Amino acid sequence: MAQAGEHQFRTLAEQDGEREATWRARALNAEDALKAAHTEILAQRTPIGEPDRRTPRLDTRLAG
Repeated sequence: MAQAGEHQFRTLAEQDGEREATWRARALNAEDALKAAHTEILAQRTPIGEPDRRTPRLDTRLAG
C-alpha cells in the first residue's frame, strides 16, 4: 500500500514537472514573439517618422 502511495506521488510530481516545462516553453515563445513584434514596429515607425524626400515641403513653396 505504501508503494502505491509513493508511486502516485511520483506520478503527480512528474505531471507537475511536465506542466511547468510546458508553461516555461510557452512563456519563452511569447517572449520571442514580443521581441519580434517590437523589432517590426520600430522598423515600420522609422520610415513613417522620416520626411518624404519625393514631395516638396509645403513651407518652402509658401516662403517665396
